[in-house]
Amino acid sequence: VAIASVLVMKPRILLIDEPTRGLDMKAKERLAELLLGLNGRGTTILLVTHDTEFASGCCTRFMLMFDGEMVSYGAREEVLGGGIYYTTDINKLVRDKNDSIFTLSEALRSAGRAVH
Repeated sequence: VAIASVLVMKPRILLIDEPTRGLDMKAKERLAELLLGLNGRGTTILLVTHDTEFASGCCTRFMLMFDGEMVSYGAREEVLGGGIYYTTDINKLVRDKNDSIFTLSEALRSAGRAVH
């Protein structure tokens, strides 16, 4: 409801803080579809989150901050690749075989399995 009330105004820039908190997987998928659609139609989205799984599936640029300072900025592979704490669980599991996989759907596609 909060996002819908803002979208009525058709903003060019949308700042969202921890949008996945308390959402189940299906709701996260719907949110990602919504954000990707908005971005595809020209809306710039700044997403603040600790949910690296979610961000990996729908963000194109990443920035890590510690103590108010930017410590890393760039593409997903540059910022999250090789990370111990700030990367996805899937990346930690499969990076020795393929370091460009960050989401479950990417892992399934890589294994030749259908993604639902």
